[in-house]
Amino acid sequence: MQSDLIYENHHDLFAEDQPDRELEDIAAIVIGREMRQICMKNPALKDRLETILATHIEKGQASAFVQQMVGETNRPVEIIRDWLEGIKSGLLGG
Repeated sequence: MQSDLIYENHHDLFAEDQPDRELEDIAAIVIGREMRQICMKNPALKDRLETILATHIEKGQASAFVQQMVGETNRPVEIIRDWLEGIKSGLLGG
């Protein structure tokens, strides 16, 4: 994700009340927001993406997708789930 895009268009995510928020967490929300822009004319696609995200968040370690992300990023399942929650939040308007 391009940090310039985040700083210029999503500066509201750098809230003073959340100083410990990592850039990766902010990037996840931005990804969701960008997905929402793509889905504006296709509510069925937005619903499908929301379902996919919710499924993998719920499955956690049992999700092949989550396991792939763990392998690719070398981050724990909890972090991956947080990122997916961030994407979902951005997709839904957060």
